[in-house]
Amino acid sequence: MAHSPTTPTIKGRHPCFASSRMFVPKPTPANVSRTRSFLYNAWVEKHITPVDRRLRRLAATAVRFIIVSVIVTIGPFCSAVSDAEQTAASPGGSHIIIPMLANASKPTDLDFQAGECDIDAAGTTMECQFQQVFLTVFVASADTCLVTTHRYAMTFRKEGATRWARHSGPEGVCGATEVTTLQSDGPARWTMDTRTVVADKGAAAECRQVDETPEILTWQNVRRALPCKFVQPGAMSR
Repeated sequence: MAHSPTTPTIKGRHPCFASSRMFVPKPTPANVSRTRSFLYNAWVEKHITPVDRRLRRLAATAVRFIIVSVIVTIGPFCSAVSDAEQTAASPGGSHIIIPMLANASKPTDLDFQAGECDIDAAGTTMECQFQQVFLTVFVASADTCLVTTHRYAMTFRKEGATRWARHSGPEGVCGATEVTTLQSDGPARWTMDTRTVVADKGAAAECRQVDETPEILTWQNVRRALPCKFVQPGAMSR
């Protein structure tokens, strides 16, 4: 092995648990593992009842939910590093990680985002790639949630020591501008504020109907209750 598993990654992160750093000197041969699996599955298919099968499916679903909860809960603590460490880990430029954002405007929504950003050498422009994942209740089955993902990019300009902003517009007869800001309150503590600002509400009737309520995503309150028992894919993007 060229590198020890205890060596920090290129972004300065370490494995979360000691067990993840251990070598495996004598792995089980693949053919033995496959034989054991075949014999076990054959025995299960012979003796398992329909009730047992349903219980196993419920248990598997519960395990998946537990794994997702653990990732959401401890993932940021394992991956988040200070801004100074992130900068040092990316020679020739600054690299910023936004590990967790949850929709604070709608605290019951299962709407989460995370991103990675690169700051140019001048320190005035930041290019970000965001990944969004949200769960919505399936209209055909109230106990099932659809998992949808969305990926998008944004370019921000620096407006302060810890503040970045993006202005899109003005557009249309109303002169509407979408303003998105990113505010850092410390390592892994980011807040995203997106709102529409109308320059001339008297230009047309529809200008007075534009919703200017901000949408805020924050690093706080990221642990939320699930409204469903099951999940299935909705729409996935790369």
